[in-house]
Amino acid sequence: MTTTTITADDIIKRYASDIAFVAEEAPATDLDGFIDQLDTAASRLADAGIDGHEDLETAAIHLGEAHWSDD
Repeated sequence: MTTTTITADDIIKRYASDIAFVAEEAPATDLDGFIDQLDTAASRLADAGIDGHEDLETAAIHLGEAHWSDD
């Protein structure tokens, strides 16, 4: 079985434009900015009553924990 390593840069390249559209901001260029945009997008979706905002909140939490972890 082959495993693929996904980096923070891969995540940003794949999702930053879509998240930036919802957050109404320029796409993030680093992980800290992307995490902030996830929070903003989640808040905007929640305010609009759109299901799925919880998933963005969860992604922001997990990315933040991984990013700021000492492990």
